[in-house]
Amino acid sequence: MRTDRGLTDLAATLADGAAVDWAALEAELGTDAERAIFRQLRVIADIAELHRSLPDEGPDELSLAATPPAPNEPELHPPPPPDRVVDPDEPDLGMWGPYRLLRSLGPGTLGRVVRATDHLHRDVVIRFLPDQSPPEVAVAFLATGQALAKVRHPNAVEVYGAEQHGDQTGLVMEYVDGRSLDQVVVSQGTFSAREAALVGWELCRAVAALHREGLAHGLLSPDNIVREAGGRLVLMDVWPRGVPLEALDLQPATLPFLAPEVAAGAPPSQRSDIYSLGVVLYYLVSGAYPVRAVSLADLAARYERAERIPLADLRPDLPDDFIRIVERACDPDADRRYSSIAAVKEALSRTLGWDTWTRKQPVLPPPGQAPVVETSPPPATPLPPPPAPVVPWGLIAIAAGAVVVGGIVAWSMLPRDLAWRGHSTSLATSGTRAGGDGRTVAPRDDVRLAIGSAAGADPSLTPLVIAQLAQDLSSSPPFRVIAPVAVEAMLGQPVAAIMHAVDADVYVEVAASRQDAGFEAQLNIVRAGGPTRAVRQSMTANTPVREFTASLTQLVVAELAAPEGERPSLRTALPLDNPEAMQAYTLGTSRLGRGGRKEVEEAAESFRRATEVAPDFVLAYAKWAEALLSLYRHNALRADEALPLAQNVISKALSLDDRSAEAYAALGDLYAERHNAEQAERHFTRSLALNPSGEYARIRYAMLLAGRGRVDEAVEQVSQAQKLNQRSSLLRGYLGATLHYAKRFDEAARTYETLLRLDSQYSAAYIGLCKAYTELRRTADALQACQAVGAQHAAEDPFVLSQLVKIHHDAGKSREAQQALARLRAMYDTRPTGDGAFWIALAYVSLGDATRALEWLDRAIDANSSRLAYARVDSRLDPLRRDPRFLARMARIDGHASSVVGAQVAQDNNR
Repeated sequence: MRTDRGLTDLAATLADGAAVDWAALEAELGTDAERAIFRQLRVIADIAELHRSLPDEGPDELSLAATPPAPNEPELHPPPPPDRVVDPDEPDLGMWGPYRLLRSLGPGTLGRVVRATDHLHRDVVIRFLPDQSPPEVAVAFLATGQALAKVRHPNAVEVYGAEQHGDQTGLVMEYVDGRSLDQVVVSQGTFSAREAALVGWELCRAVAALHREGLAHGLLSPDNIVREAGGRLVLMDVWPRGVPLEALDLQPATLPFLAPEVAAGAPPSQRSDIYSLGVVLYYLVSGAYPVRAVSLADLAARYERAERIPLADLRPDLPDDFIRIVERACDPDADRRYSSIAAVKEALSRTLGWDTWTRKQPVLPPPGQAPVVETSPPPATPLPPPPAPVVPWGLIAIAAGAVVVGGIVAWSMLPRDLAWRGHSTSLATSGTRAGGDGRTVAPRDDVRLAIGSAAGADPSLTPLVIAQLAQDLSSSPPFRVIAPVAVEAMLGQPVAAIMHAVDADVYVEVAASRQDAGFEAQLNIVRAGGPTRAVRQSMTANTPVREFTASLTQLVVAELAAPEGERPSLRTALPLDNPEAMQAYTLGTSRLGRGGRKEVEEAAESFRRATEVAPDFVLAYAKWAEALLSLYRHNALRADEALPLAQNVISKALSLDDRSAEAYAALGDLYAERHNAEQAERHFTRSLALNPSGEYARIRYAMLLAGRGRVDEAVEQVSQAQKLNQRSSLLRGYLGATLHYAKRFDEAARTYETLLRLDSQYSAAYIGLCKAYTELRRTADALQACQAVGAQHAAEDPFVLSQLVKIHHDAGKSREAQQALARLRAMYDTRPTGDGAFWIALAYVSLGDATRALEWLDRAIDANSSRLAYARVDSRLDPLRRDPRFLARMARIDGHASSVVGAQVAQDNNR
């Protein structure tokens, strides 16, 4: 095994499914690199052997979906719809938004489950919230869906999003074609200890991915674990965070997998997931349960009487170490279980024999000398280089990937030597500070503050408190508040790792709860490189929620010693005591962040509904205006429909709070759409002065700057916003747009490609790719991206047709270019709009017909096309730049803007 040939032969043997003498091979290993590759190959071999041992049978339809494309190979166009066999006796379930409902898959733990197809002809499953669910259950359902959508793991079901159409709310997730482990055990019989350990090892990885997002699965059972036809194990059906036990429709087969504390009424936790996993392993090898019950009350009573069947009584033939792992994992006493799912995975690795070649051997002292006990790891010393065999790079890719991941995790755990304003207790800036490497670092004018929930915090109240704290602290100039959604992904990790990952100077860990006497909260305020301060606050039951959250904000500000003139305004409040308004607002915010036309339409309706049930909800009015302006840019509303309505909504918001940063951001956006750059910039900067953390103000300001040719400033604005929300698909999309206007087409394309790898459902990225690939003359890629845009819009899009004219013309296909132009003209005749005229003007530019291009540009100016905002930097107009007629049109755009907005300027100045 000391040559690359030996490793290559081993890989070929594994591919053929032949037996391998692992013990003999291990004895031949000569280098650390070989050992690392050997370990990974053995893991793969064991898992492959497991899947070969579970024969495929006719798959039953279950409530999940086909494997999505690999994350680093996003589909740029949807595959054709597969042939379907439709039962003629099956009733037509109709449509739900863009989804065609195919058939019911039965009841789930919370609402019915339906198989469907989406607008990309992709099989999905929709889990519907019951119609009569209380508002707090609906809020928890949506919040869990949003958290699950961030989980990216091959063994965890992929959730595409939470949506609301009509009066129904549902989670949309992948459809998995396979059989549950319960069906496998019933049809095939129980597993060996090794097979069960391999299944448990894979499940640990999926559960760990959920725990990293702050979620407990809560419903781990063989019914909720599916083996896909291709062999992948998929974990499904999560307990919605914050939903009480009595609200769930638990099947009798699920009861034995509930931990004792959950059966007694406690919410599911990481420790209860470990219990459930232990019972899953118990069931796989025995076909039975440690505690069997016919009802929840019966289960709780049996736990109380300590009734339990040891696994060794049912399967005395099993290895002792496997039995010990199972019994410890499902110990009735939570404190005696494994401390984490990672500890279970490590124990399973040992029983599988995967650590024998990496376990350190004891270092024996010389005779007569006492052994040395190390109290801390010794410093690493470089080893002399081993003999240098030619290692095949293909075989070390797996091991290298593990090293990279491990390195990233280790780096995130390193403490940062970040001074707190020169180690002062005040937020005032003075002098310089020393970097971790001794360099002098210039002082920062802001304090980056992150907020997250503590372990065990009340999931129904704490997220709402965090949202209001973020809103309040954002209105204080010293603070740059990192978006809570960017922090949620890392909850459960050490605070130092979270702070390093989001580059925070301060971390506020929140645990809020409702008590009989009222509200209670503990805040742990952690400074980078400094001490942790714990502060508590409690208030009586008759205290308004807003008063409670305002007091928490004041505690944070007092602890951080913000100057008196830079205190939060505390004027814009969330209606935390109105679950219906908060549910609509949360759903609207989620949909708006997706960026697609359909999602923005749903967001606008959600914000409108929020203002209906909470007429003083300032933020909902501001977000409603934001959605209306976005619909105008999507061509879903005409200028004479969207702009006056947005202006009225903004006026309402400012009448309720004349210092609402969000309302001024929308006002700046409104002026930008009316091509009044001076007033737009004025209101964007005013918004950012009131709320330096404002994402919407910063990205729309960036687009204004890009349209004025100040592209470097635009890229900087988006970069600043990204620092506060590194997980935002919307911000990545805007970064790609600003790079495109800066004519950095390669960078723009890479940005969109990365975005689609991270979020394959973000439709606006395909638009950006279509434009970038067209400029780069990557014809085939541009066509695929444009086709994806058309498929996602479920119709011929005028943007796509305009791009196709250029793509085909540049490729020398004049006939196809003329056909696309004819369809574009026909679409305009059906529904003439300013943007439609702009797209036709671009098509004529691509064909080299400047006269007709300018004629259509005139129509776009007369109709106030939203696309004119970028006419100065749009590369597609470059062939006209030196034409005096085009310069005259640019002057017309400025003059037209002045005449349209004069009255609005006077009105605004009087405000």
